[in-house]
Amino acid sequence: MAAPSPEPQTSAPLPEPQEPAERVYAENGDLVLVLQDGVRLRVSATVLSLVSPVFKAMLGPNFLEGQAPRTAENPKEIQLPDDSADAMILLARFTHGAASGRAFENPMLPSFPTRLLELGVVADKYDCIAAVTMAAEALMLRHAAQITFESSATISKHIIDGSAKFAAAAFLLRMDKLFAFFTRRLVLDAVHSFGEIFEMQVQGLVPPSVILGLEEERTAVREHLLATVAFSACGKCLNNYCFNRGKGATYPTELARLLSLPRWPPPWSAHRIRSVLQKLYGCESLALCNEYPCGHFNPSELGALELQQICHKVSERAEGLCLTCARQDNLQSKCEHYNELEAFPMNDPFIQA
Repeated sequence: MAAPSPEPQTSAPLPEPQEPAERVYAENGDLVLVLQDGVRLRVSATVLSLVSPVFKAMLGPNFLEGQAPRTAENPKEIQLPDDSADAMILLARFTHGAASGRAFENPMLPSFPTRLLELGVVADKYDCIAAVTMAAEALMLRHAAQITFESSATISKHIIDGSAKFAAAAFLLRMDKLFAFFTRRLVLDAVHSFGEIFEMQVQGLVPPSVILGLEEERTAVREHLLATVAFSACGKCLNNYCFNRGKGATYPTELARLLSLPRWPPPWSAHRIRSVLQKLYGCESLALCNEYPCGHFNPSELGALELQQICHKVSERAEGLCLTCARQDNLQSKCEHYNELEAFPMNDPFIQA
């Protein structure tokens, strides 16, 4: 009798790692940071003073924390109950050169976007952004590389929320390319109001101009898609060299049928720009039956190559936001800083190979 076939294995969410209550980042550390939930971090006052002007002042002679004696044998405890324990753990690791490949820093954990956003908050608070940016950027790049290969079916609410948190973290940590990357993803993948998304996920950590800039760019990309399709579908009359441009009266119905949409233009409250581009990119052809002012009637079609070119043009219009302009509260549709970003672009194809 044949052995029964094994049950199919399903992938479970990554478990969150458990860490000890006290962590040592400097063997001879003379300082213990006491954080939320009783988490304790053994660190070096010298290292913190070197990377953070705020800690340097706090541990100097003008503050109570700096006046008390501290040694490796008798470290000084400093209470920081308002700071996120997870964020301070990352800050201690990055500033003390601790190993960065542990499970706690796995960028695909569901909690990682929140941890990195909180890191941005404490790094900004203690003015030590330069000391943590390189390590934080490496982890964000790992996450970006992973989600680039997610299929359209797997882009869910937690990915959108994570992109909003990463965009806010990139804003706080001054990461211009990652800020453009994640704001572009939000433009292509989010359907809800950006005000609602950012209010729920980042609680006012980015200025209103960023939210307004995202809304404006998403609207511009949607309008560019509709205009590009309409221009291409309303071809020129080829009858006896009569080059009048047609009305394209029938293509919306045919396009809605091809893309399995209720209508064209799509109801944007339920359809992401990226998913519409992916469907359009996969079409073999779009049949056209245009009527022309000259009275001629020319059935024709847009081929696969033409439809793919439309998709590429629209995708290129979604550039993401410029961090420099966002921090100056002066967002523009196109600015001089984009030349620098385009020199080292990050890969975010709208269609996966």
